[in-house]
Amino acid sequence: MSNFERCCACVDYDQIRHNFLEMKKCVDNNVKMLAVVKADAYGHGVIGTCKVLDDIADFFAVATVHEAVEIRDAGFDKDILILGYVSPSDYRILLERRITPVIFTLRDALKLNDAAASAGIVQTIHLGVDTGMSRIGFQCDEEGIREASAVFELQNLYVEGAFSHFSKADEKDPAFTIHQNEEFRKFLDGVGHDIPIKHICNSAGIVGHKDYRYDMVRAGISIYGYKPSDETDMSRVNIAPALSWHTKVSHVKELKAGRIVSYGGTFKAEKDMRIATITIGYADGYPRLLSGKGRVIINGHYAPILGRVCMDQTMVDITDIPDVEVENDVILLGKQGNAEITADDIAELTGTISYEVLCDIGRRVVRMPK
Repeated sequence: MSNFERCCACVDYDQIRHNFLEMKKCVDNNVKMLAVVKADAYGHGVIGTCKVLDDIADFFAVATVHEAVEIRDAGFDKDILILGYVSPSDYRILLERRITPVIFTLRDALKLNDAAASAGIVQTIHLGVDTGMSRIGFQCDEEGIREASAVFELQNLYVEGAFSHFSKADEKDPAFTIHQNEEFRKFLDGVGHDIPIKHICNSAGIVGHKDYRYDMVRAGISIYGYKPSDETDMSRVNIAPALSWHTKVSHVKELKAGRIVSYGGTFKAEKDMRIATITIGYADGYPRLLSGKGRVIINGHYAPILGRVCMDQTMVDITDIPDVEVENDVILLGKQGNAEITADDIAELTGTISYEVLCDIGRRVVRMPK
């Protein structure tokens, strides 16, 4: 195998642990903390992340059965909650691997109860509650509460938890968050059964809505060092990004005025210039929308992207950057000297959010502990 890493993501797992503990300071000791590690821990590497959080997180949460199995196969015994839909065809895996699903229809509850009865076990579940995000969950109306109440009568299901999800807790106006909590409270009161673990707060809820923390909170983007939105006040916690993204210079060349760069010739040199090709492209998760407007860091200086980002390579302007050579380090995300690029910076240029920038970092980008 080659020792040349064309691009890699360096992950400071100690920083992830620090960020988690900072968020934990916001809640009382009797409130459980769940670490959201879906999407390969938001692109940071799920196994490395689970290792540093295993002794301080009460739950891990993922989005799919495959993600949960990956954690189990790595030897982690902690409770794992799947936050999304699980097909009845995968119920056997839940039963065998002690994985907790979310149930949000009586139909699925009946199917899972039958599967658990056949296996001779009681399956733990959490109820999903739709308080206004309109994604998944029992509705908070009379019919939804009646269906959810029927789940408690099933002998081979144990309702350990119930949760909902804030959709606007990262905004300054708290009105809809208050409404969602009222709906959640109505649902909990309506089912009329004791539910040991109730949870609704995400990262924004943890720092901004202390009255809604119930029995557990779910920390996601914050443990990777980013705030949920520009409107979220994170002054209570000292968190920082845990991931830097690096690539290499593969070629340095001189261009004469008039030369075009990359597909479509969208950039044309107006003067003689010096450019570098770097080993990163949209197949690695580097956004093509950065074409002609993004920048990278080389030798502590910003190098603007020239023309279109290709599948595996990108060209940048190094005319004013000294001593650039083949295999020099290139920073896509991170800091070098006084220059810094964050996932928020890339998100602003591409019309998205930091979550997507981090989660889109491809699997062929090697994750390396810092």
